[in-house]
Amino acid sequence: MARLVGGLSKRSPVIMLIEDLHWIDDPSREMLELAAARLHGRIMLIVSHRPEYIPFWRTEAAFTQLRLRALSDSDTTSIIREVASGTLPSDLEQLIRVKAEGNPFFAEEIVRALIEEGHVVRANEHLQLARPLDQIRIPGTVEEVIAARVDRFGPDAKRVSQVAAVLGRQFRRSHLLRLLAEEPIDVPAALDELERRGVIHRKAALARDEYRFGESLTQEVAYEALLLKERRQLHERIGHMLEDEAIDNDPELPALLAHHYALSDNREKAIEALLRAAQRAEQLPSYDIAVRCYRQAWDLASDSIEKDEAAADVSVMRAAVAAAVGLCRMVVIYSVPDDGAAERTAHRGRELANALGDQGNVAALWTYQGMLIVNGGRERFGEGLSLLERGITVARDAGLSNIVRNMSRGLGWGYMYDGRLDLALQTFTAAFDDMERSGERERLSDVYFGSRFMRDQALYYSDDFQAALTSASQTYELGVKASNRTVQGGTAAIVALVYLAAGDYAEARRWADRSLEVAEAIGNIAAGRSAAIAALAARLELREPVVAAGYIDLIEQGFVARGDMAVKSILAVEVLLMAGEVQRAKNYAEVAYAHAGGRLREAICAAACGDVMRHLGPDHWEQAADWYAHAVTLGEATGSRSTLAAAHLGAGELAAARGDRRGSAAHLQKALELSQAIGLTRYRLRAERLLADLTTVLEQSA
Repeated sequence: MARLVGGLSKRSPVIMLIEDLHWIDDPSREMLELAAARLHGRIMLIVSHRPEYIPFWRTEAAFTQLRLRALSDSDTTSIIREVASGTLPSDLEQLIRVKAEGNPFFAEEIVRALIEEGHVVRANEHLQLARPLDQIRIPGTVEEVIAARVDRFGPDAKRVSQVAAVLGRQFRRSHLLRLLAEEPIDVPAALDELERRGVIHRKAALARDEYRFGESLTQEVAYEALLLKERRQLHERIGHMLEDEAIDNDPELPALLAHHYALSDNREKAIEALLRAAQRAEQLPSYDIAVRCYRQAWDLASDSIEKDEAAADVSVMRAAVAAAVGLCRMVVIYSVPDDGAAERTAHRGRELANALGDQGNVAALWTYQGMLIVNGGRERFGEGLSLLERGITVARDAGLSNIVRNMSRGLGWGYMYDGRLDLALQTFTAAFDDMERSGERERLSDVYFGSRFMRDQALYYSDDFQAALTSASQTYELGVKASNRTVQGGTAAIVALVYLAAGDYAEARRWADRSLEVAEAIGNIAAGRSAAIAALAARLELREPVVAAGYIDLIEQGFVARGDMAVKSILAVEVLLMAGEVQRAKNYAEVAYAHAGGRLREAICAAACGDVMRHLGPDHWEQAADWYAHAVTLGEATGSRSTLAAAHLGAGELAAARGDRRGSAAHLQKALELSQAIGLTRYRLRAERLLADLTTVLEQSA
């Protein structure tokens, strides 16, 4: 979209106008936010929305927000006279102004209602009241005005408006004809009446079949006028109709079917449609919608089972298991926000899978529950690791070699968090090599990409930066070839972090921007957080003008995916401190440490906490020293040289601030040696600069 509009703007100025942003669907919102971030040239983007909608724009373009106040009395009067095609009696105009309270739509609807009800008539080219003003009732809300107007439609027009409202804000004439075929209604004539009254409009000037409601409130009022039972029946009929007319690979169909069947009484069809919509959203990907559909499918299926588990239909139980696996997969793999329900879903889903004898999904749900616990609080990390190992055992005992291979990646993740880096890398590499041998590379399957991505991350956290750069770059190219945006966003973020470590800030910025472009579009929290850290750090190091707020929002992400926060806490805290956000750095470190299960994550968070305490001033320096010492102990135990380098670097700066020059020199020399050994140029240069400053001070004091 950005490329299209950008190309047009090279020929002439372009205005993009998008109205009613509060009704936008999530994928379109994500696309618009991404486009806004990339718009350059002679382009003006204008959007309108209700006050309660809060858009998030990450853009360097000029931004102006206009808050529209209530209309003045004179402006309201102008609208009244325009709609009435003349001047109304002054007392009536005053009453309308009071009722409308500066709302133009309300003022319009009141005037239309007065004319349609015959309260206002034209005589001798003048408008006058047909009855005394005190006998005219003007509704108190806009909803009442619209409801009264709908009631005044002829019976055919009213029925057509109600059925159209169930179809949606936009609808087709052909669908109405089919739904009302057995009723004695002249649908074309009713549509003409509704169009003449301004209730509906043709979607385009020459459109013969497609219409839309002029106002969403009109659709809502017409919809609510139907009895609940009839609405549910209509939704089911619409679902069947859409399936009958389905075109192969229609991208909108899964979501439409999920919407209509979920609002019907046909639970079986609703669950089936929701699962298809969830899978489709996951493939796009649009993670928020995928999670919403998986969760709704799970709720419907599990509620149905809970009512009478002994008589539960096997197909519903299988659907419940599929929904549980899908929901847990989204939360675990894509770091989608979760309120704790996913772990309960994994537990219950595993019980259902066990009752079905579905050992593959039993193993999968053991693994996902283990990962959910591993990514939770520090206290239950060991329990989560045990569940991961149990899932592998279940799959191995059942002879499910493919499941073992897939689930082993989760176990490798647990090993990595615990600092058993060699074992983690062995686990990921074994799964990766097995897939290479089985031809998964040629198919470029999601499982193959998942294995490559996990191995790339393990290489990065094992401090093998060159290998991580080479492998992640190759993974990215394969992701482009397969049009896999999840892989593109994730691996571009790894490459950006490697370049950041190497001190190549221009390349770090380039790859981070590339990752952000994809991660924001698909809602990939983990990749977005890494890319935002790298992008903001690189721009600050390059001394570029930058508005940090958007990047900081992505780094914090409302403190969701907290396990992911922990493993990135050193860099996140470092860049927040660079941006002068000491309190936000403190908040980030505290939340991350509370979820830092495993020795590697605890070591990383301990170093980050040390940096925060050091920046808070002398009253906190003793705590800072304790945090750095803890980070060094865990760093040595896990062999994480990058964490050790960060801890010694911070401890060296702390010692210098406290006047301990020899202690500072010892820590800085250790940080320098570690950074040189692994190619951590960014820390090496910082250590060299601090040592040079320290040497100068020692020489001057001597």
